[in-house]
Amino acid sequence: MATQASAITFIGTTGQAFDDGMEFIQVYLPQPLVMVLLCVLFVPFFYRAKVYTAYEYLETRFDAKTRSLTAFLFLISRGLAAGLVLYAPAIVLSVIFGWDEVVTILIMGAVTIAYTTMGGITAVIWTDVVQMLMMFAGIAAAVAILFAELPAGVGVGDVVYIGGIQEMWSSIDLSWDPSNTYTIWSGMIGGFFLALAYFGTDQSQVQRYLTASSLTQSRLSLIFNAFLKVPMQFFILSIGVLLFVFYHFERPPLVFNAAEVAQVEASGVAGAYRALEAQQEELHGLRRQATLDLLAVREAGGDVAAARDRIEGFDGRLRALRTEAKALVAEAERLQNRRIELVVADDAGGARLGAAVRELERRGAVAIVGPMLPEQISAAAGARANQRLVLISPTSTVAPRWPEAYSVNSSDPRGAQELGRYTAEVGLRRAAVLYPRMEEFEQKARAFAAEYEARGGEIRAMVPYDSGTTTFGSHMRRIEQAMAPAGAEGVAGEPVESWEGAPGPRPRPFALFVPAPPRDVQQIAPQIDFYGLDAVGVQVIGDEAWASAEVRRLVPNRDIEGVIAASRFPPERSSAGADPAFVEAYEARYQRSLENQLPALGYDAAHLVMQALPNRLSSPDAFARRFHLLAGIPGATGLLSVRASRVVRTPYLVVIRDGELAPAPRMLDHPAGVGQ
Repeated sequence: MATQASAITFIGTTGQAFDDGMEFIQVYLPQPLVMVLLCVLFVPFFYRAKVYTAYEYLETRFDAKTRSLTAFLFLISRGLAAGLVLYAPAIVLSVIFGWDEVVTILIMGAVTIAYTTMGGITAVIWTDVVQMLMMFAGIAAAVAILFAELPAGVGVGDVVYIGGIQEMWSSIDLSWDPSNTYTIWSGMIGGFFLALAYFGTDQSQVQRYLTASSLTQSRLSLIFNAFLKVPMQFFILSIGVLLFVFYHFERPPLVFNAAEVAQVEASGVAGAYRALEAQQEELHGLRRQATLDLLAVREAGGDVAAARDRIEGFDGRLRALRTEAKALVAEAERLQNRRIELVVADDAGGARLGAAVRELERRGAVAIVGPMLPEQISAAAGARANQRLVLISPTSTVAPRWPEAYSVNSSDPRGAQELGRYTAEVGLRRAAVLYPRMEEFEQKARAFAAEYEARGGEIRAMVPYDSGTTTFGSHMRRIEQAMAPAGAEGVAGEPVESWEGAPGPRPRPFALFVPAPPRDVQQIAPQIDFYGLDAVGVQVIGDEAWASAEVRRLVPNRDIEGVIAASRFPPERSSAGADPAFVEAYEARYQRSLENQLPALGYDAAHLVMQALPNRLSSPDAFARRFHLLAGIPGATGLLSVRASRVVRTPYLVVIRDGELAPAPRMLDHPAGVGQ
């Protein structure tokens, strides 16, 4: 019996009962009958044949090839089983001592090989005996600790009752339902033949009773096993049920394997895992209270059905959370198998960047993701030996004319849509739009207007201008006429606010959305004040061109306030928000401070892209195919989404106030900043 027990018995069987209760005991019920058959038929047969292995008899009965084949199959099956037998205690020991799991397995394997080689079967048998005694002591200690750690007022009877009312103590299932994992019928039939094959032919078991001093001693060991095997399994399964009840009062880990938790915490799914932990904490508190209520109702002699149903409801939700957590563990494992190499070209020009691309190709890179400027991504694309090597730049706004090279789509209207939403939500109920007659900016103007009006705003004027316009007096007057107050009550009866030094009543501020290229913005910005548009309370809403220092230099601080959509925050050079790991690597490599956050932005982009793609992308072609599958999935990568041969970045909203830039009070649902 000692040799049949292992860490799998103590850890795996306990976990089985924690999840499913005592039903697994049905598999062990036919073992006493199997032991009797072994004593009557198998053991005398092996003794008469004068063999020490079951496979030795096959050579006598058939030939050496048959013996070799069966022995080979045995070694394969035992080798696979030994991996699990070593892995289970390695998990526990690695948590207790803080060792690496691989090192723990190697240590256990080395010790086992050493005493088996030096001591032979005698050492194996006596080691089994010592291990068996330790396991029985462990069972007793586990039960004692579980009961000692229960809350005050919760006794043994309460534990048994809680497990019983949730049917965790149910051992026998007499149903014929084939969907049930364990029934008395599957246990008796399947368990019988499984035990007969294992104890009757598996050399790991046969060698034990064939090394006994006599036939009588062999039979005695099997009879001893017949009487004690089922009770031992019952007690081990009972620990699982006791743990199940114990964790009604004490919060369990969401995932019991600490190494897996550490892996999740270090991966891109750490935030999702922490969210599950928060839900588990809340549900556990509710289940704990429901369990105490159940005991109180039982003590008072009331109907416990409602309390029991509440507990079972919380149990179901907690099981669902554990299932989600296991999925996150699997995802973290999948992500861990990917390698993203941090390569910093610093301020290198095209020639050095081309050399870096060729070196990465030689080392088997499947994609290069980084903050390349237009000329840099073109240089990188031209340097590729394999034109299918994917290049992605989350900063370049010029489409390179190269296959499998992706840059930002600056004409994407999503930033304008978010500006329309934000403008309506902050209470600016009137707006005008000034935009150039260019398809890209007309799309942005329409996107802003549609989103703004859908949220209750009113577009008073849509004012286009021709490309190359430098004087915007007529355009400003059209906007002023649309927004000017009508008498003391304001336009269309809107209330007005008094303002010190003003020649008359000032209406509520209105929004002026100006999607325009940087050259036009530098012309428009000072003319807002020159033509007196600020007198009617303008708040500028624009895109990234309004964030430039040149625009804010041309216009006094007090004359431009509003919100813009920027591709990153802050739009200027800064290390704020950069990935700390990247900053540390960069500064250690170049022995100077990181002045520009763009490299960190590219590093984060690489992580996000790889999280959105499946594992084992072994070639540029495989990466390209998978990358194209992200097309049409909004926010598929968190930072980039594919659109034809371009990528689209989700922008930040940035406030301009007193000449300074700051994050808008309300960010986008999926901000694209560094470190997100």
